[in-house]
Amino acid sequence: MDLAEALLHRYTTSVVAILNASSGESCDASRSLGALRDLLPALSALAPTGGPQLINTLTRWYQQQARALASSSGDRNPLGRSRTLQLAFWHAAHRVLAPLPPGALAGTDVARVIDLAFDAVIAGRDPAPHVDAGWGTRPLAGGASYHAAPRDASYHDENGGIHGSHTSPGAHVAHIGGGDTALTAASPPLDPSPSVASLASRVLGLASRHDPDAVTARLVEELEPRVNSESKRGEVHLIVHGARFLHVSLDGAGPTRGTAVSLGSDAGRTHTHVDANPGSKSVSVGELADRYAASAAQTVRRLNPCAWHPTYRKSDLRHALCALLHCVLAPVAGARIPEAASDVTRRDWAEAVTTCREDVDKWLRSKEKKHAAAGLPLLGALHAAETLCGGDGGNGLHAFLDIALLRAFREPRHRAPAADALRAAVEGIAPPLPPGGTSPAPATPPLPEPTRGKLRAALGAAASAIKKGPHGADVHAVARAVAATARLDPLLSADVLMDLLHQGKVCDATAAGLAAVPDVILLTASRSGTASRKSGGVVKPGLAGVLECMRDEGLDPFSGLVDRIVAMGAA
Repeated sequence: MDLAEALLHRYTTSVVAILNASSGESCDASRSLGALRDLLPALSALAPTGGPQLINTLTRWYQQQARALASSSGDRNPLGRSRTLQLAFWHAAHRVLAPLPPGALAGTDVARVIDLAFDAVIAGRDPAPHVDAGWGTRPLAGGASYHAAPRDASYHDENGGIHGSHTSPGAHVAHIGGGDTALTAASPPLDPSPSVASLASRVLGLASRHDPDAVTARLVEELEPRVNSESKRGEVHLIVHGARFLHVSLDGAGPTRGTAVSLGSDAGRTHTHVDANPGSKSVSVGELADRYAASAAQTVRRLNPCAWHPTYRKSDLRHALCALLHCVLAPVAGARIPEAASDVTRRDWAEAVTTCREDVDKWLRSKEKKHAAAGLPLLGALHAAETLCGGDGGNGLHAFLDIALLRAFREPRHRAPAADALRAAVEGIAPPLPPGGTSPAPATPPLPEPTRGKLRAALGAAASAIKKGPHGADVHAVARAVAATARLDPLLSADVLMDLLHQGKVCDATAAGLAAVPDVILLTASRSGTASRKSGGVVKPGLAGVLECMRDEGLDPFSGLVDRIVAMGAA
């Protein structure tokens, strides 16, 4: 018995002991998992070398235990024991899959995880939150820059009660989507534990890094027989919400803590890549780039909201799919297709994005007041992706900033989605954020003057709109847009930030300015030098790492923003 087998045997034995101890009484399932606290990190440590073996054995064991529980008689706590088993399995599966690089799992292992994940998602005890609840949003500085603390996750207790989060409004960490977010890979707490459906959703997102086509195909298979049934509406929303961590990539790089093959512009097509799966064949870098980009294009086509024509509550489904596709595209924001990709693949991706953008744009225009709140953020992301494809030289994005968003900011109910759309457009044309959250956003050359003028007008409209009265979600939406702009135009971001803070009274504009400050710092401040040497070369991710570096080096947190503004003046 090797080390991986021995560890897994100890883990499964511990779970069985917990199940036996809880057979005679009702107890809190998440509290009973405390005995596994020391074993889960060990599973993560062994995953890079024995991940496929661990996940294969773990899924088979779980299925056997589930069948045994279902057939047992005389159990006074069947639901509690079943939930304990499910939580123990999904926590272990998450710990095993999180460190694995893309391609590490064989197709059969991915398929088994997908089956179990969708079963758990559909069987969720609580209804999926509405799109308006904000589950389509994500951390401000991009997913890779944040790690979720255990106290930040709301959770569901044994009786289905929902316990509140300690996060600020608008940051619903337990429901935030996006396949590239660190929230997907961050270890969830054992006590209190997230719900089974929430854990399964995260694991489904991790599995999609190995075969995104299989996950999206299964998603379509689950939705198609249900979308025309009034009685299945709840399940439809559970499925769409459960896929919010779906991962796509244009270059094959996954949000793992390990290393992945680089497919940058200097990658030659003669290089080869060997997937982490031992049984896979070597493929050229060009073939790998084609594979991932083609998969991303297929995902956009499958999730195109306007490609779905249910006979029952069509708008309801399309609104949910808008949020889902926005979640999926968010991690791809700013990503360029590698030079190694073929011209056919480039055209395929551009065609998928353009078609989806045209469909969504036409749909919004058909009944703007009804669909704008759901469709504007997705439309901003699609315009940015289309601009990077080089089709119209940015004319479509300019028109979107100058016409659609300015009109939306004049409508109070559309201000928050318009601000999120502005943020999506900004992040979509900015270079991708470095993974891990230990580096600032890369500096960018000055924007072309036409683009800069349109962006200034749109952000100015957002700042003016929030001064006109309290509208709740506007505060965080405008803060996100202002901070994101620091990646492209730090001077404009600082100008609007000062305008928001100089109101001289307590109001939404002041609150938006204050909310944007930490993320402007996070996006622009460097993390290096003394702080990293004191911690052995390791810099903490997120704002904590930034502030430690600033303290140890005696720097002002805004020094990075100031340096970028000075560099703009010298350019």
